[in-house]
Amino acid sequence: MVNKSLGQRDPEEWPNITEALLKVLQERFPEKCIRSGESLEEAHRYAGKVELIQFLKQVRQLQRERK
Repeated sequence: MVNKSLGQRDPEEWPNITEALLKVLQERFPEKCIRSGESLEEAHRYAGKVELIQFLKQVRQLQRERK
């Protein structure tokens, strides 16, 4: 089954996403508000990293549900 929110790929086609990986990424790139003095470009770049982590969490959840 294809899931459009996963870029047209089944979660089973993705490498195994571990809780340890997600934890490290979330510690390195926690959700945050734009800081004083931070450029809009920097804020957008950081937000993209946080969005990728959220995406990987979604893949992980679907992988766990299918086991």
